[in-house]
Amino acid sequence: MLTNAKKDGLTYWTFGIEIYNPVLSWSLMFFGVYNFFAINTGCPCLIVLSMCLLIQQCVNILSAYERKLQGMAFGPNCFDTISDYFCAVEIVRLLNDTLSVPLFLAMIISLFDIFISISTFLLHSFEVPAILALEMALTSLTGIIILLSLTLYGSKITESLSKIKQTAGNLLVRNAKQKFELGIRNETVYLLRRIEKSEIIHLSPCGIIEIRKSFLLTAVGGLCTYGLLILNFKIKDIQGI
Repeated sequence: MLTNAKKDGLTYWTFGIEIYNPVLSWSLMFFGVYNFFAINTGCPCLIVLSMCLLIQQCVNILSAYERKLQGMAFGPNCFDTISDYFCAVEIVRLLNDTLSVPLFLAMIISLFDIFISISTFLLHSFEVPAILALEMALTSLTGIIILLSLTLYGSKITESLSKIKQTAGNLLVRNAKQKFELGIRNETVYLLRRIEKSEIIHLSPCGIIEIRKSFLLTAVGGLCTYGLLILNFKIKDIQGI
């Protein structure tokens, strides 16, 4: 059984050409597996990691501003602190424009990889060669990791902006008295109300979807639906309907 698995793996990496030299055959197996991991798994994960780091840096900026706003006291310098919010929003918009296409490509390719792997297993009734099963399993795992990482990190932008809006609302309520006692400028109150009523920005790949945690449920539901359709077609094909 091990001999057959080794032979199948060797012919897979040599495109069907039989190699009888054991040293050369093991070398080809090693370089084939290494290149597969490097190209099909390593490169996409590194690209997604770089996008996640960019998103996390933006989240850090928003979190730092939220803490600064939370500890702000109404006074002569509070207007500048509040107006910094619009600079932070511009950073989010710039990030969204920069990562729009890369996010779309990464997410759509991941979904297609998972779908193709599931459909292959279902159509062949889980009877696929060991080397092909390993490739599809790794491809599916890579796609799942990419989807989870981008969705969880991308949703942090929404959560940070929601916290800033909530903090602005709390400031308006908590310091209602101080507005009259300290003679706070109307511009400051106006900016706080604008922050409280502003729309939350979502990372949106090519403007097609909005990255939030609920997207994971949508993706899982779509994959399960297509899986059931494939099983239905498979059963009808077996029954000759």
